[in-house]
Amino acid sequence: MQFRSRQFYLLFCFCLFLFWTKFAFFGGDPYKNFMQVVSSVRNDDQDHDYYRFKRTFADELYVSNSSFSPKSDVFLKELKLSNEDLIAKTGDDESEEFEEKRVLESAPIFVTAFSDNHFHEAMNLMESIKTQYKEKIVVVYDIGLNNDSIQSVKTKFPNILHSIKKFPFEIYPKFVSNLLEYRWKPLIIARELKHWPSIVWMDSSIVHHKHVENILKFYKNCSQISKIFAKCSRYPWHMFDFTGHSIFAATKSGMYDFLPVPKEQSSNISMIGANIQLVFGTKKLKRQILRYWVLCALEEKCMAPDGSNLGCNFENDRYSRYAECHRFDQSALNILLAWANDFYLDRYYSSNFSSIFEVRRFG
Repeated sequence: MQFRSRQFYLLFCFCLFLFWTKFAFFGGDPYKNFMQVVSSVRNDDQDHDYYRFKRTFADELYVSNSSFSPKSDVFLKELKLSNEDLIAKTGDDESEEFEEKRVLESAPIFVTAFSDNHFHEAMNLMESIKTQYKEKIVVVYDIGLNNDSIQSVKTKFPNILHSIKKFPFEIYPKFVSNLLEYRWKPLIIARELKHWPSIVWMDSSIVHHKHVENILKFYKNCSQISKIFAKCSRYPWHMFDFTGHSIFAATKSGMYDFLPVPKEQSSNISMIGANIQLVFGTKKLKRQILRYWVLCALEEKCMAPDGSNLGCNFENDRYSRYAECHRFDQSALNILLAWANDFYLDRYYSSNFSSIFEVRRFG
């Protein structure tokens, strides 16, 4: 037994020697290369397991009860949200930092979508943009416009209209066609972030009063100081419309099966309106937010759990009491943004620019 143990020990030492010399002669620092291999495997393991949402808060692991369907992979690839597009390879830190700086300094395109029942609101939106901008800056998605409406947009706003695109409902699951579940919004944002480094999303109810240059300067400064500080305090997905109630108050519990969140946090943090959004399409943002937002939109029971409805009953408590309502895309986005920012609202919400935008709904 002693002899066999000695043989095994010598064989182990010999294999270790070969491993070490291979890295030493052909790959530089053997320890560094070994750790890179291990790190790469761990990253792949984590990122390939995106079907089940997992996050940790206060040393407690939160894992979804329901997993997203692998059938959505074909859409993730089409939207450039697959692992091949988003996984941070070992040694990519510098390139991702450069990409983030470039994206944060980009000029955004404006994106909106509307159907005929919101046409008059949308005309107000377009008129307000026309007073502030002279370039072709607006992409309009047709989610239910007749030919006369489309022609009217083209005729009235040739100077600011970049393009009108018909949303391809036919390529997605049938339930995406239900406009009142707002699944089309994350899908449109994802489609446009394939082509533009940054966008400003606007619901048809938004009216512009000022140019967005102050917001862009704010983010440009943020990208410049991020070289000095370890982390920029502003997340590259920002919203501006304060709702006055919590995430918990306006989120149907069925959504938590896919996107779990601590109740104490969701009932204390405000939900922010998803009607006006500034989105910088960094890889990190797409991994943390956009991919899961799209997956939820493509999962029937995630974005619209059974019994979902928009009408809220807040009574005297707009935070710790569930108001018997659901905000669909807005609920999912707020959960994801809260997780990505450790439940610090001021990292992705700002009231400093309220004079630039106004929500003006008809009816």
